[in-house]
Amino acid sequence: MTVADSQPPLAAEQAATLLDRLVYEQVLACIDLDELYRLEQSIALLAGELDGIGEKQATELARAMLDGALARLPGDVRRYLRAEWIDLTDCPLCEEEAAEDKAAEAAEAKPADDKSARRRARPAR
Repeated sequence: MTVADSQPPLAAEQAATLLDRLVYEQVLACIDLDELYRLEQSIALLAGELDGIGEKQATELARAMLDGALARLPGDVRRYLRAEWIDLTDCPLCEEEAAEDKAAEAAEAKPADDKSARRRARPAR
């Protein structure tokens, strides 16, 4: 094996950059950009119908409203991801994790040896 063969195909910084781009692309794929564009256009058109609001001001208003809503997303997404109200039934991974947690709790609660358990279980004399 040569030195070149033992080198990873990407340096750590390149791998981190690639991973960041891949995650970004996946997150972006979750967003309906066409719908956001239509929403911005709709707001601009409605605002443009108001007296004293020109096309440029209506466009700026729509952009500002959408930017404000998008700026709130990171916090809202984090709250959503931490939400305990989400129904996780029929989730094999969740059920497996719950079973592992339950087994770990049972193992922690179980005494180290049977003699100590019998001593605790005996009624006081």
